[in-house]
Amino acid sequence: MSRLRPVVAIAVVSMLLAGCAPEPEPTPSSTPTPGPTATAEAAARPNPVFDLTCADVFSVADVQKHLAVEVSVSGDETRVPSDEIGVTQLQRGGLSCSWDSDQSYDSFFETRVDVLLLPAAQADFAERAAGLDDAWSIDGADQAAGQCERSSDDSVFGGFCTAVALAGTAMIELLVTDWEGGYTDLGPLDEAVRELLTTAVERLQAAAVVDQRWTAPESAAESGDLCATLGAAFVSALGVDGLAGGAVDAVVAGSSACSYELESGAFPTNVVRLTAVHSGAWAAGIRPTHPELGDPWEERVTAGGALWWLSPNGESVQARAAIGGDLVTVSFLPQEVGQSAEQAQAAITAFMEQYAEAPPGT
Repeated sequence: MSRLRPVVAIAVVSMLLAGCAPEPEPTPSSTPTPGPTATAEAAARPNPVFDLTCADVFSVADVQKHLAVEVSVSGDETRVPSDEIGVTQLQRGGLSCSWDSDQSYDSFFETRVDVLLLPAAQADFAERAAGLDDAWSIDGADQAAGQCERSSDDSVFGGFCTAVALAGTAMIELLVTDWEGGYTDLGPLDEAVRELLTTAVERLQAAAVVDQRWTAPESAAESGDLCATLGAAFVSALGVDGLAGGAVDAVVAGSSACSYELESGAFPTNVVRLTAVHSGAWAAGIRPTHPELGDPWEERVTAGGALWWLSPNGESVQARAAIGGDLVTVSFLPQEVGQSAEQAQAAITAFMEQYAEAPPGT
């Protein structure tokens, strides 16, 4: 203890001297200027909520090993879909990817692989699984189902498979078509699809979930005005007698639709159909692609500067535009009512001149 006493004494003296010394004058300090606060920039369009790219889900090699012909990426996370279902899926935070062979059988069927990852999709899974024949057991999935079929054309030994899996609340949907595989037995294709589905489940479960940071525009159609205003206005613009109809089931959740057909009921096909993807106006300025309706779609601009798109083929005329914060598509079958495509275009143009709006970002 003797060694501690000098230390204690020094401490006591230091305290006494400090008490006797005058307090130092406070040094004036400038108020610091706050730096800029980092904020996440709001996204101009919806994006997938899964922290995955399409290459993270499947590499080209993952896909190629199961197919008879060479494939390449035909759609990834940078693609913005132009169809109503694809737009709605992206708004829900989905990720859609595709690979194809750039070859086709009978000018229609391609060898291709498509995969969709969709969050909060328990109801979607139940609906899709109900239409498939077999319950599958897939590692990591809570439930799964699939179905593979051979081509009905005996001269082509091709096959196609549909499979879905539910992992937590997320759904993985996988479509595989191989028209050059020479399948007399679907066993190899069935095993290939199971392997791809297992890989997709594994990579989805390992991925983080991110925030879209996207603010959806207000939807006019969601309030129920689509058929009451736009539908009636378009039917009036056509000048066709005997059209009756109104609100119908939407194409997909998150959209509204109304159809009109001849009162006589002589034609089973709707003559007029309007569909609105709620809050989908952000996609209205993107060139749509529907090969069966004629590509490329023609870009048109109203007198007020609003952009819209038109695509006629030999049987129908279809147009799309941003209206009331929504992506609105109008389809008309002129041959059903004895009109020409030119007459249909004139009616659609008059309608768009009144209602089309400039899509966000254009």
